[in-house]
Amino acid sequence: MNRNLVVSGFVAALLAGSAVTANAADVLEPIPAAPIAPMAMDPVTFDWTGIYVGGNIGYGFAGDDTVAYRAAFQPSPGTLEIDGLFGGLQGGYNYQIGSAVIGLEADIQYAGLEDRVSANGNTARAELDWFGTVRPRLGYAFDRTLVYGTGGLAYGNYDVTTTFGNTSETYVGWVVGGGVEHAFTDNLTAKVEYQYVDLGSDDVNLGGTVTTPSPNFHSVRVGLNYKF
Repeated sequence: MNRNLVVSGFVAALLAGSAVTANAADVLEPIPAAPIAPMAMDPVTFDWTGIYVGGNIGYGFAGDDTVAYRAAFQPSPGTLEIDGLFGGLQGGYNYQIGSAVIGLEADIQYAGLEDRVSANGNTARAELDWFGTVRPRLGYAFDRTLVYGTGGLAYGNYDVTTTFGNTSETYVGWVVGGGVEHAFTDNLTAKVEYQYVDLGSDDVNLGGTVTTPSPNFHSVRVGLNYKF
C-alpha cells in the first residue's frame, strides 16, 4: 500500500511539473513585433534645367543724356531723362548643378521711353524705340525659387531730334542686373528683375552742331516663362 502511495505521488508530481513547464513556455513565447513602417522618401526637388520662352512687361526710368551743342557753341537745352513702358519676349536655357544654376537668356523689347527738353532757345527730344539684350545668368536655387545675377550685351535704336536736325541710330552697350524667379508648376515660372542698361554713346552731327547721345536707363520688369 505504501508503495502504491509513493507511485501515485510520483505520477502527480510529474503531471504538475508538465503543467508548470507548459505555462512557462506560454509566458516565454515571443510577442510578434509590430511591422516596421517604410522610410519616408525625400520630396523630389524642382529641376531648373531646360529651355524656356516667355514674355515680360516693364518700366524704364532715370535716363541721363545731356545735350551738348559743340562746334556751333549753342547753349544746351538740358538733359534728356527718358522713361516709359516697354514689353517684349525672352527665351533661354538653364542648366542646374546641385543648387547652382547657370544659363543664357536673350530678349527683345518694344519700347516707348522718351523725354523732351526746351531751354536757352533750343529744344531736344529723344526716344528709345526698341532694345534687346543677350546675357548669361548665374543663380542659386532654393528648390522652386531661383535668385540670380545677370549681365552682358545690350543694343537698341535711339532717336534724337534737336533744333538743328535729327538722327536715328542703333547703339550697342552693356547691361547688368539681377532678379528672383519662382516655379509655380513644373512648367510655369514667373520672375521680377532689375536691369541697368547703358547703350554706349556716339558723336553725331546735327546741322553743323555736334552732340553725343548716350542712352541709358534703369528698369524693372515682371515676366512669365514656360519651361519645356
